[in-house]
Amino acid sequence: MSTYRRSLTVLALTAMTVSGLAMTASAEESVAPVVSDRTSLSGDQPEAVARGLIVQTTTQGVSDDALETADDALGGEANVVDDAKLTGRISTVRFDAEVGAEVATEAASDLEKRSDVVWAVPDTLRQRQYRPPGYPHYESTQWNLWDVVPATPAGGYTIKAPGLWRKTSGSSDVRVAVLDTGVTSHAALAGQQVPGYDMVGPDDPKASVKTFFTANDGDGRDANPADPGDWVTRGQCYRNSPPQNSSWHGTFVAGQIASDGNYGIRGVARGSKVQAVRVLGRCGGWDSDILAGITWASGGSVAGVPDNQFPSQIVNLSLGYTYGRGADRDRACKAYATAAAAGRARGSIFVAAAGNDGANANLAVPASCPGFISVGALGRKGFSATYSNIGSSVDLSAPGGDTLIGGEAELIPSLGDRHRSTPGVDGTLAYEGTSMAAPQVSGGAALILSLLKEPDPRGEPVAISASKLETAVLASTSPFRAKSATYAKKKVVIGGRTYTFDLNCSGHAWCGRGMFDLSRIPVPWTETQWGGEHVVNEPFIAYPGQWQGNPDLRFQWFRISADYMNVQPVGTDSRFYYPTVDDVGAMLQLRVTPKSGLYSEVSQWTSQTGLVRVGPSVAMTVPTEPIVYGTPYTTSVVVRGLEGGGPLADHVEDAPVAVRADDLDLTGWVDLVDGKAELTIPGDKWKVGSMRVRTTYVGKYDVESQHTTTSSSASPYQIVTVVKASAVMRTSLISKIRYTSRAKLSLVVTVPNVPQPSGALKIYDGSRVIANSYLYGSSNGRKTITLPRLSKGTHEIRVRYAGNENINAKYSAYERIVSK
Repeated sequence: MSTYRRSLTVLALTAMTVSGLAMTASAEESVAPVVSDRTSLSGDQPEAVARGLIVQTTTQGVSDDALETADDALGGEANVVDDAKLTGRISTVRFDAEVGAEVATEAASDLEKRSDVVWAVPDTLRQRQYRPPGYPHYESTQWNLWDVVPATPAGGYTIKAPGLWRKTSGSSDVRVAVLDTGVTSHAALAGQQVPGYDMVGPDDPKASVKTFFTANDGDGRDANPADPGDWVTRGQCYRNSPPQNSSWHGTFVAGQIASDGNYGIRGVARGSKVQAVRVLGRCGGWDSDILAGITWASGGSVAGVPDNQFPSQIVNLSLGYTYGRGADRDRACKAYATAAAAGRARGSIFVAAAGNDGANANLAVPASCPGFISVGALGRKGFSATYSNIGSSVDLSAPGGDTLIGGEAELIPSLGDRHRSTPGVDGTLAYEGTSMAAPQVSGGAALILSLLKEPDPRGEPVAISASKLETAVLASTSPFRAKSATYAKKKVVIGGRTYTFDLNCSGHAWCGRGMFDLSRIPVPWTETQWGGEHVVNEPFIAYPGQWQGNPDLRFQWFRISADYMNVQPVGTDSRFYYPTVDDVGAMLQLRVTPKSGLYSEVSQWTSQTGLVRVGPSVAMTVPTEPIVYGTPYTTSVVVRGLEGGGPLADHVEDAPVAVRADDLDLTGWVDLVDGKAELTIPGDKWKVGSMRVRTTYVGKYDVESQHTTTSSSASPYQIVTVVKASAVMRTSLISKIRYTSRAKLSLVVTVPNVPQPSGALKIYDGSRVIANSYLYGSSNGRKTITLPRLSKGTHEIRVRYAGNENINAKYSAYERIVSK
């Protein structure tokens, strides 16, 4: 990402190179998106420095012998002045002066040789990953959420949030920690936050007179994560570093996630909450403060800090540093991977900016470390941003803007402050960078988690692991736009010089698995409706509403006890549910979910039914043996009143009954006479196979009194086995014919109880097919077929009738004909 104390004004630009340098992930993977010779655009880079070490030990603290080992390794460059517990068995070791990162790395290496040290890493400085524009203050629409400019694809190359907003804008119990510069008291964030913490301490905790240059708020760690401003004057960050206005970076990121819509900025998850955890100040932030922020935000304990009462399920880190060597990256990742693993075990995921150095994302810390979702940046046209780090460690990409390609229309807007130093006037700002891409993924993750943890009928939310949430986030992508020959050799003017970039993501493995796209998540836009009686054997029928993406749906019915304490799944995956006697006295409820395993927890619950009751007893007769298609069957139906008392006991009105197979009517309605009726099922209503049949009784409703005098009811489903009918074939053919003429074959197909059989016909001469035809139902089983000319000799002609779904195939007898 950025080098130590680089000017934030030119943070990405100074780090971006376009020479032929091949950087490494762990070895020698070349990832930079350029095709020309690369030349450094930044000039001399200031050296990275460390203020101490971060150490994990096998004991509860760093031993005196270990401190002496570290002190000896510094070789007079600095002295070890103290150690302090950070969390668990991780501690910080502070030097009395900043040293070069290489010196600190040597000290860490010496410490790691000790048996009581698990790992040791330098405590270095990390930066925000944004690019302030070279334009005047600019307010724009939030094109990154849904771009109205391109005709196709709909919504452009954005995260396409509005479709998901139709279902949720986020749950208030879902929290996103923003590890950043803190936040101002911006009105658009009022009511959008839970208490956070300021992890930025004094420059030297052991000094008799403490200074707070980095913190810039006059105090150390406390419960006030307000952003006092991070402005600097020339030379304050490193030698000849340029002056820098306050970035209001944390407020900007928090606004992207949860702004309430005021000032024209709508947060991706404005219904969720943000938690400001201040870890950055003037010139950046130290690893030890960032690691403390990661631990505290995810619900872990940090020495000397009260535990977080509102742990965040999502942690956004729009910060980092890009190393030049894989070994340095691997060492730094030891601390970050440890912190992330502990946080993930507590249920949090970590989203980090891939970096703005136009370099190897596999060397960016913390984004490339295990346990972090690395987010690259795209320009408005869907290509990789010129500044974005790229590499196999990038998990996915999101809009970050690219002014080198599209000018100020590429900037991402969010909240900020009008003042250049201390906070004073609420307003908006516009930036570009992977810092802007990451919070869109974090906000999207908050929406996804809000969907996945919707409560069950008892109001109990579903527990979602960090792994499951991360899997769903990474699956919420669309393919990158098609490879472009123009963008494979895109000319870009930087500092008066022209460079050639390959900005394609398609065809490369350096932008992640795709573009973050919330329209890929199946969510219901309209309610699922259900209808039906509340009696045994009478079906409830679900009518699903409209879902984003039109996914295949699963229907899950639940029996709910009257006290809501017992919720039991019943039935099968079907829109239909037929209550049984076990449901009497209970309510039913339907849950509709996508069949996709990744989003199977995205659910829609229907309203609950009333109590299921028992209706009149309905009985019908069915064939005891398989019935042949086409054979009519007359069933005897008897409807009796309830037994055992009750308001409808032994009382049945002579209302209509009908026989049905699932949702198919097999008969018309016939009125009962003294509770009995006979209904004939026509033979052509059968379907070969197993049919579920039942008789439905409609009951009686008195219009004047508006009361049901007899409840509707139905018989239990019974299985009828239907087999195919068999055909009888007769053919006739003359016995002799001249070889120059064509004979006519007459065919009659007879199927009992099937007056209009249909099916394909094949005419054989011996074993050879000589003609094809078709028997249409309208011909009533009769067909005349003109045969092709037959060669001289004797021919054996027969016909194969293929039958259909209800009739078996059949061969005719041979007809002999002599051709002369």
